[in-house]
Amino acid sequence: MGAIASVLVAGGGIAGLVSARALALAGFHVTVMERRHEITDEGGIGIGIQSNAMHALGGIGLADRCVENGVVVGKVSIHAPDGRTVSEQPTSRQYGGRWPGFTGIRRSALHAVLVAGAREAGVTLLTDAQLVSMEQGPAGVRVELADGRNLAADLLVGADGINSTLRAQLFPTHAAPQPIAEGVWRAFIPGVHREDVRIMYGGGGGTIGYPPMHDGIYIYVVDTNDRAPDHGDPHLADRLVALIGGIPGFPGELMRHFSPDAAEVNYRRLQAVALPDPWYVGRTILIGDAAHAGPPTLAQGAAMGIEDGIVLAECLSANNDVEAALCLFMQRRYTRVRTIMDASMTISEAQMSEGGRPRMIEAQRAAAAALALPY
Repeated sequence: MGAIASVLVAGGGIAGLVSARALALAGFHVTVMERRHEITDEGGIGIGIQSNAMHALGGIGLADRCVENGVVVGKVSIHAPDGRTVSEQPTSRQYGGRWPGFTGIRRSALHAVLVAGAREAGVTLLTDAQLVSMEQGPAGVRVELADGRNLAADLLVGADGINSTLRAQLFPTHAAPQPIAEGVWRAFIPGVHREDVRIMYGGGGGTIGYPPMHDGIYIYVVDTNDRAPDHGDPHLADRLVALIGGIPGFPGELMRHFSPDAAEVNYRRLQAVALPDPWYVGRTILIGDAAHAGPPTLAQGAAMGIEDGIVLAECLSANNDVEAALCLFMQRRYTRVRTIMDASMTISEAQMSEGGRPRMIEAQRAAAAALALPY
């Protein structure tokens, strides 16, 4: 397969927008296809951008904008279920970078940064663009949208999320994400200002933690699905208070600032995707949650998707042949991503089992070693 000049990106999420800007800055003509009426974050509240992701965003000129719209975190502390502080450490700037080791930001603010960045780079953003089918050959890829439009390009990037339409077409044996026995509560507490990150493993069943936002705190709680609320339950906020309001230390403290009557809270059952190597067929490649997804126990899901987008642009820029570029991409991404995803799954399972702490610690060490390496 020969070189490429044009790229279609399916999905206007974090990985899709990052890859689109990176590819456009590298000289490719890029079009993003988003199924919704507008390109915004879908149901998220907050996110912590760690050092590796900030370094990647810095490479395409967006890290400083995230800092401007977020809160720089100087310290991370780990807490026992009884509220005791187990450890404290400053956030570190990996790869000798100039950007913070951890930045808390609203998901909506991050998405606004990424959308603006894509537009500035010359990316064409299409909304109401639901991909329904694709065909590809040696010379390129053609897709059909739900409204009858047909688009063509030299390469198709599937960044269409955990329920990826493209994954179902290309890898039917891995079409459906696999359910995990846990879910995650997410809530926003306005008016509470912090400049640190706190994490409690084993509190309320699983992980409880928060990163700060510019206008409050985003708190998340990983819990077993046997206590999951029904879909559309109108009492989510009250249930969250009952779940962690009595836990000593920062969970109970934060719940005292929590107003169930005006709460921004949701619950989502967790799922996993672990697509084997390679993540591509012909001229179509999957990245981000479409190729790999797991529980948020290491807060690296979005970061891995961000790295995917940057590395893909680098590989395509460095190789005139598509096959060679995608092969190089897999060499750089698969082992790193699989190590992080496996560690996330191990922590998720171990924190819910008695005596699981040694496995958690070993998984955290494996992840830290992987993240210390260049992507």
